[in-house]
Amino acid sequence: MSKKQIVEIQNNEDYIILNNPLASPKFIRLIGKGKEMTINDVYTPKIFYEIASRLTPEHLLNIKRNQSIVFDISIKDFLQSIGANKKNYKHFIESVEIMQSNLLRWKEGDDIITTAIVTKSIHNPKTGKVEMFIDSDIAKRILEIKIDGNFSFLKSNVFRLQNAQAIKLYPFLKSWVNHGQYQTDLERFKFQFGYNTPGYKYWSNLEIKVLKPAIDEINEKTDINAYYETLGENLDGKRPKVRGVIFKIRKKEDIKLLVSSETNQTEGPVMNKNQTTLYEEEEKIAGIYALFLKIEIEQKPSEIAAKAHLKNLVEEIGIQATRDGILGMVDSKAKPKSMAFFTAKNLLKYPGFEKAKQEAATKKMEQQKQKEQELKNQRTIEELKRLFEEARKKFHVETYKNLESEKKQELLEKLWDNVEFKSIYFKENNITKPNSFGIQKIAELVAYPNGIDEKKHFKHFAKKNYNIGIDYNEAGEIIIKS
Repeated sequence: MSKKQIVEIQNNEDYIILNNPLASPKFIRLIGKGKEMTINDVYTPKIFYEIASRLTPEHLLNIKRNQSIVFDISIKDFLQSIGANKKNYKHFIESVEIMQSNLLRWKEGDDIITTAIVTKSIHNPKTGKVEMFIDSDIAKRILEIKIDGNFSFLKSNVFRLQNAQAIKLYPFLKSWVNHGQYQTDLERFKFQFGYNTPGYKYWSNLEIKVLKPAIDEINEKTDINAYYETLGENLDGKRPKVRGVIFKIRKKEDIKLLVSSETNQTEGPVMNKNQTTLYEEEEKIAGIYALFLKIEIEQKPSEIAAKAHLKNLVEEIGIQATRDGILGMVDSKAKPKSMAFFTAKNLLKYPGFEKAKQEAATKKMEQQKQKEQELKNQRTIEELKRLFEEARKKFHVETYKNLESEKKQELLEKLWDNVEFKSIYFKENNITKPNSFGIQKIAELVAYPNGIDEKKHFKHFAKKNYNIGIDYNEAGEIIIKS
């Protein structure tokens, strides 16, 4: 990732970009540490990500070490963005206070820096806003992104998570997505994430209370798919000894929009089929193989041979029929002599297959219709956002171009004098050559001196230009009106 791309992400409030160390379990646990863990574990990380999304390189310009970066947060708007309601107002206030009391410590050269993320907050109950004072050293640590060793994600991915363990795990797994997997010793994992307590002594408790609900929600609501495999002894027995865990992480398929400018209709999605198919196949066969291991076979095949045979069966009669057949064999305590017993004909003998097949077909059809509509709406929204951004850029250029020479020179000088790193807004360190960011900044100062309601502006743009009604749900996501 180039420096320019990093700056562009930092200037977009919808995205968060951080260095990998800020995804560490220790850091995530520390910012959420408080008395009411279930509450603080949910709210404090989300407040931190809201802060991180608002910080831009411009905040560091000419700032002194004893100064803070200050901005307001509307509590009502924030609660809506994370899917909460006004009844949770006090949780926000309490979590901000926790962030003021929890200290972070790190070494920088010969200095050991100790500070809270929020050094001061001013709450006005009448306006429903909190003025946040962010320590300059913390802001610098968040904004100084390395070219390598960073990760980014849409803020909405973590905001829509409601499970405290999912909120804790998602950024960490996201930081490992480019590696494809993360392997760890079980005791080390427990220590890292704070699960080294009596309640999680047994693997079954950790899996049921933490991993399964967290992974399920991450897979359902975010941009990654993850699953885990256990390492240890007697894993298929009644008393497995789990020694380690391997998390496998994949990005969900990318969807490219093919849009006809004449009809303004999307032609359909282009998916990264190889990646998605590989992940689904791996997960699908792993589930079938786990059932297969419960059957006692006299001539037990190797794992590779068994999975290859099961894969062929799934391709021939489908995953539901294969699962039904194996479950039927497990229930009947069948003891086949060899792998040759597992044929499509034998699997289809077990009751429940036809019913399961019909139910699966109906469910698949309904899910497909729903998925097609969701994809259609998503493609439309993404294209509207693209067109809106293009129109905005064109407007910025035209606004700047139409400025009178004296006014243009005045604004260029003002911007030049207030910028420490000229390369952010100017090309070749030349005041007469503003770049796209510089042009945008000047145009916004001219066109929107009092700020602009982005949501209202976007809704108006979609309705006026394309007669598409859009709105925002409680989580702050764009939806198309039916």
